[in-house]
Amino acid sequence: MKIGFVRRAEGGLIPSVSVELNNASTSPKSIDALLDSGFTGAISLPSEIVDELQLDWSGEHSVTLADASEVSVDLYEGFVSFAGVQHRCAVLATGDMPTIGMRLLEGSRVSFEAVAGGDVEIEPLPE
Repeated sequence: MKIGFVRRAEGGLIPSVSVELNNASTSPKSIDALLDSGFTGAISLPSEIVDELQLDWSGEHSVTLADASEVSVDLYEGFVSFAGVQHRCAVLATGDMPTIGMRLLEGSRVSFEAVAGGDVEIEPLPE
């Protein structure tokens, strides 16, 4: 199922997908999120989006960055819908771009055309 496109960004190409986010009592908000195979979590969002969605705070979480340094970030609970499936997941409040990590992609086949404007497709794998 096509759910996104590859866009040109600083330094190269980035696959992005359309997702809907909400908490248990708000209307969904549609956003574009980058796919990041180096991010082992579910999803990270800028603080402004977390505040707008009124996600429930669940504590702090230690995160190891690509340079091996560790930082503490706020952790929230939310719902993310993409590729026809809704996921309840932990949301990290960090960064300036919404990012989907491997925890949400687990159990899926992800493919994309590595050209600007190329299609991004995600399908669940058979169990």
